Amino acid sequence: MRKALVVFLFISLYGFGQYPRWKSYFSYNTITSVYQSNDGLVYGVAGNSVFSYDPTGNEVTQITTVNGLMGDDIHVLSVIDNTMVVGYENGMMGVHNLSDGTFNLDSSIHRNLVIGGDRKTINHFYVKNNLLYLSTNYGISVYNLDENVFVESYFFGENNSPIQVNQAILLNGFIYAATEQGLYKAPQDNLNLVLESAWTKLANGQWKGLGLVGSSLMGTTQTNSQSVFYSIADDIALQLHSESGTMQSTTFSSGKMVIAFSNKVVSVDSSESVRQIATASNDLEGVSFTSALATNDAVYIGTVDNGLFQQTASETRVVSPNGPLKNDIFDLTVLPNDELWIVHGAFQRNYNPYPLNSFGLSHLNGGAWQNIPYSQLLGAKSLVSVTANPNNPSQVFVAAMHQGILELNDGVATNLWDHTNSGLESIDPEEFGENPSYRSVRVRDIAFDNEGSMWSITSFIANGLKKRMQSGTWVDVDLIPVIEKVTNPTGYSKLEISPNNEVYVGSSSSGLIGYSERNGTPLLRSLSTSQNLPSVDVRSIALDNDDNLWIGTPKGLRVLFGVSRMFTLDNVQASTIIIEEGGKVGELLSNQFITAIEVDGNNQKWVSTANAGVFLFSEDGKETLEHFTKDNSPLPSSSIRSLAYDKTTGQIYIGTPIGLVAFQGNASSPGENLSNVEVYPNPVRPGYTGKVTVRGLLADCVVKITDIVGNAVHETTSSGGSVQWNLQSFDGNRVRSGVYLIFVTNSDGTETAVEKVMIIN
Repeated sequence: MRKALVVFLFISLYGFGQYPRWKSYFSYNTITSVYQSNDGLVYGVAGNSVFSYDPTGNEVTQITTVNGLMGDDIHVLSVIDNTMVVGYENGMMGVHNLSDGTFNLDSSIHRNLVIGGDRKTINHFYVKNNLLYLSTNYGISVYNLDENVFVESYFFGENNSPIQVNQAILLNGFIYAATEQGLYKAPQDNLNLVLESAWTKLANGQWKGLGLVGSSLMGTTQTNSQSVFYSIADDIALQLHSESGTMQSTTFSSGKMVIAFSNKVVSVDSSESVRQIATASNDLEGVSFTSALATNDAVYIGTVDNGLFQQTASETRVVSPNGPLKNDIFDLTVLPNDELWIVHGAFQRNYNPYPLNSFGLSHLNGGAWQNIPYSQLLGAKSLVSVTANPNNPSQVFVAAMHQGILELNDGVATNLWDHTNSGLESIDPEEFGENPSYRSVRVRDIAFDNEGSMWSITSFIANGLKKRMQSGTWVDVDLIPVIEKVTNPTGYSKLEISPNNEVYVGSSSSGLIGYSERNGTPLLRSLSTSQNLPSVDVRSIALDNDDNLWIGTPKGLRVLFGVSRMFTLDNVQASTIIIEEGGKVGELLSNQFITAIEVDGNNQKWVSTANAGVFLFSEDGKETLEHFTKDNSPLPSSSIRSLAYDKTTGQIYIGTPIGLVAFQGNASSPGENLSNVEVYPNPVRPGYTGKVTVRGLLADCVVKITDIVGNAVHETTSSGGSVQWNLQSFDGNRVRSGVYLIFVTNSDGTETAVEKVMIIN
């Protein structure tokens, strides 16, 4: 008898829609596999995202978590007509309709308790009569694409155990399977395919690839560093060619079997002619290959770091989309001119930068990526934050956790400041057990005050806080009075400078540190667990529009209301935000590892965590406005490393270890006048359940909404540059269809604006 997958696998099929308020910014430099659909499009898999390339129109289309991909590592892809099937390393499978954007996710394999975790990987898809044959690390499963359900599974290893199948194909009424234990064959209509006895082993070896070249069945094996190509005829595997090296992929397209090695691509055609069709030389010098396929007029080559190449007789060029250098996002910054800068870090939790990374800078400017490779950064490694000179946004400074501060002007690295040419200091090699000649300047963050002075914080030295004045003079601040230790593990997180030029910095073992030069008198203060911090390890801080400092630690969140009181009062206390949810009272984000905090244009708080996604809270933190995780949004991971808010667009960038996405918020920063007030959506169409946003406001504007005859239905005051209306009147009911007037007045009554919105229920 045959064994249906539904007997022993838990089936869960999910349907999702699109995410219009989200954008994705994935890297397409690392291509793990490449495929061709029957309509001639070439598909590249870039780890956890996909793109298609149309050679005819030279068009590229990105497919990411915003389009329903999971964000997990993709192991295999197949496109049949308008259906794209995605197989993940963890056993999840997505079936995507490329015409209407709908998709289904199937977790049957992923959730199965019988199949071990390392056995769940999906290796290959083969489609026949709308049945999808999955080659997996446990065997073969069959999925009905019409009904979106698994129908059969075959475990045909020794004693009916799991067996790793790398590729499978149906031919002349038989199923052929390339496995790690040999080449197998079984009659397609055999009712006992789940049993080992139904299968015949045709050849030994570790079979990696299997497919048709013309009408001939061909395959590949790998033994140590020797790769062998075969033709299979009359159930006999005949060796065609042997090639030294480890195969990266075997694909079948355009009447060829194409084998990619790290430094070459070899093809076999229907006449069994073997040719080398690409090498890592000339235009591809130094490039490491991961995958390849051949069409009638081009070879497409996936690479480790350089994207997808199209090689024709006349040229070699990259056809993958632009994006950041890497998906591994360490820190994000939106500059005053709306440019997005990304550093890829990094350092360990104890602020140890080793192993040093050489990743370059990712830079998004006006919708175009203008990345700067490591080779152009004067040798600066482990870059961890970016800050622009507010008086000259084209002058950018980058904190490096080993070499100090990198300066760029107009996107060109011009200076590397360290212990030899500035007031920066190296750690003491003796205290770290290093060679006496060892030097390491570990700058974590940089910020400017409103006098144009640049402040920086350096870990593991006594005078870690430093100010460089516009004159070029460096001033040290001795932190010894408020830090527990100078040496490991005393590191520093982020700098915040208030409008009064008060400096705040988080430390790894001494809580929050504050420094002020009021009336020319230096004042140094600290806040620790005795002042209600949940931990002495402060990882993130953000100053809001009301002089309140929000403080994130590995054990939760605190707020220091009226933070400047730190310098005028003794024993100020950080406050815990108490919330009520579902009738229960508790502490906001208790014991959550807070990784980043951003304040939006309405003084609302975006707070990210190490494993619970990202939250948007109201001004006072009492209300959760949004909570996004991997499970309910396009976030590729619920582990968030960094946030950056764009004051102009209201967009919040969210960086994770496996990709960057952005959410279009409703908040915006206050404008300079009321000349750009706008309302959206407008009109409000039937079925809309969201809110209407009025933006382009000044802070503290009074916003009154009336019906067309002047009856008031809503009134509020803006905290920032926008307000929202839930379409309800004062009695709590949704307003009727009609035209509504929106009257905006600034705080002193000297400016007004009037807008209209049409509501259709």
